[in-house]
Amino acid sequence: KTALGEKEITQAARGTSQLAVGSRFLGWAGTGPGCWRGSEGGVVEIEVNGEQESLEIDPELGPKLHNVDGSTGWLSTVSEGKKWRQRDSVEQKLLAYEAARINYRCRKQRPEFERQVQERALQQKRAAAERELQGL
Repeated sequence: KTALGEKEITQAARGTSQLAVGSRFLGWAGTGPGCWRGSEGGVVEIEVNGEQESLEIDPELGPKLHNVDGSTGWLSTVSEGKKWRQRDSVEQKLLAYEAARINYRCRKQRPEFERQVQERALQQKRAAAERELQGL
């Protein structure tokens, strides 16, 4: 597992080839395909809002997204464009960070989503029970 924080992503976005704190991130510095662990797929840890977010990366499709409803998918920029391994490391890191932010946001919203789903199911049960009573 590898960790990457917002500071390192910002520096990568500016086009710098060496990340100031990159030495503690197991090969995040450098550009070109295959220059960091996420290039080959697997799981990397990325810091989002001070918390570590585990991000699964498919070697062909790139970062896996975990939606609020529990379904999964891929970033459209990866699935509709170049394959993951065809992108340079700066582009991969930026996409990985974008996916980690999306996953973080969805993970934080999941409890509220599940509460709403349970509430709707309860309302539907009540409505069905009322219809049944009215039909008697």
